[in-house]
Amino acid sequence: MQCSVVDSHCVCTDRPNKLQHSHVCPVCEKGFATRKYLEHHIAAHSGENVVYRCRYCEKSYTFPSYLRKHMNIHREKYKCEECGKCCQDKFDLTSHARMMHSTDKPFLCTVCGRGFAVKSFLTRHSRKHSAERPFKCDVCTKGFKKPGSLHVHLKTRLHAREQLFELSSIN
Repeated sequence: MQCSVVDSHCVCTDRPNKLQHSHVCPVCEKGFATRKYLEHHIAAHSGENVVYRCRYCEKSYTFPSYLRKHMNIHREKYKCEECGKCCQDKFDLTSHARMMHSTDKPFLCTVCGRGFAVKSFLTRHSRKHSAERPFKCDVCTKGFKKPGSLHVHLKTRLHAREQLFELSSIN
């Protein structure tokens, strides 16, 4: 099967009889099944279209259904019996238990031997041992190993200060 989606945030994985698209947030690496969900998620990072705010914490959402799901955390509806972490749904609780409490760690680092319960954690960890810096700044092309580091780089407004200096030196 050929991928019909041309998108810089799309990572296509060939699975038997199925092509799965995982649209990945460039800020936090969270994956989404559709581009639409990714776009709403990115809007939440930037604060655009945020109209539904949690009254108990700083979280805000673009859809009321996202806020309702989030409220399960405060209601402690899906609480981990091992550590007490509250999740927003049963799927997240199951994922949490597998990632954090499972002794089964089938994904092994070929460099240091550390095991991971989830393949994406191994991928993220492997960057520590390599020169790979897949998260690039659109302004200066500087690369970062983690999306959070790129986010901090962009938030420093270094490029905004550079542009202001260039404009003031022209005048």
